[in-house]
Amino acid sequence: MPDRRLVINCRWMGKEVTGTERYASEVTRQLLQMPGLDITLLVPAAIEVPEWAKGAKISRSRLDGVLFEQFAIPFRTMFRHVLNMGGPAPILKRNQSVVLYDASVFRFPENFSTGFVAWYKFLYWTLPRVALRIVTISDFSATEISQLVKIPLKDITVATCGSDHADRFVPKHPHLEISGDFVVCVGTLAKRKNLVPIIDKLSESGIRTVVVGASGTSRIFGDEPDTRVPNSNITFAGRLTDDEVAWLFDHALALIFPSLYEGFGLPIVEAQARGCPVIAARSSSIPEVIGSGGTMFCPYEPAQAVEAVLALIENPAMRERLAVEGRRNASRFKWRRTAEIIVSQLP
Repeated sequence: MPDRRLVINCRWMGKEVTGTERYASEVTRQLLQMPGLDITLLVPAAIEVPEWAKGAKISRSRLDGVLFEQFAIPFRTMFRHVLNMGGPAPILKRNQSVVLYDASVFRFPENFSTGFVAWYKFLYWTLPRVALRIVTISDFSATEISQLVKIPLKDITVATCGSDHADRFVPKHPHLEISGDFVVCVGTLAKRKNLVPIIDKLSESGIRTVVVGASGTSRIFGDEPDTRVPNSNITFAGRLTDDEVAWLFDHALALIFPSLYEGFGLPIVEAQARGCPVIAARSSSIPEVIGSGGTMFCPYEPAQAVEAVLALIENPAMRERLAVEGRRNASRFKWRRTAEIIVSQLP
């Protein structure tokens, strides 16, 4: 592989880890290990670089936030290609690749603040017409972006998420009061995540459910506080560490993933990599991600999710089969392969 000078926009560093930050960090880890690449991490002024990246070539800006993104990056990288994996990217930069994860701001604008929707719609219309390369994380997202922002599908590169980061997790009990069989849900209370009707139905059926993720209000993502009477069958765990989530996956009957709209659905392959069966909504990108290592249900029919859980309880052999097939499916998704696809598209 010939030498290539590549700058990575690291505005995503230091934020709470969501799917975007996971993608950016795992791809960056892989790129730093690939021969023939001359990589510089361009970091905003106030961001602390994680331990795993401190041996890399780092250039720190004096600017933060939008000023860093829209002005520092184009000025500091005039003759180098920039890889943007944190969502937004500079609109004044031609020589760049941009990862656009999904089109949820178009499909579910009510789940975001007005300012967030306006800014992201502007970026989604502008960046594909400015940047040299557009990358996304599933065939579903590629089709969505192509249709909604009117660019040819052939101009979008698909570089999926990986699952092998889950192998690094060291299971740790999250110190929740959990006894007996339980299922796990991962997500926020934003309506597109579709958690509320599902966990209500699970609870009504006597199935203990642990909900991992934000459960309060969020100005950007439109989460809604849970105002119902506390229920002994539902545990809102809030934010947990990767190791604590790994423990839940290792001990749960299944991951229930009812989302109406996902660019990829990273918790699906994380759970599968840990041997946790997945029961997920038949929606958006999920059918292409889940493979044979899971069961799907109609997201508007919560009773179907309950039926799937009861089937696992009644048939341990089925659960074991889904666990084995899930691990096999998750092994399709490797971060090294993601990084290789991105590199193959560099000019």
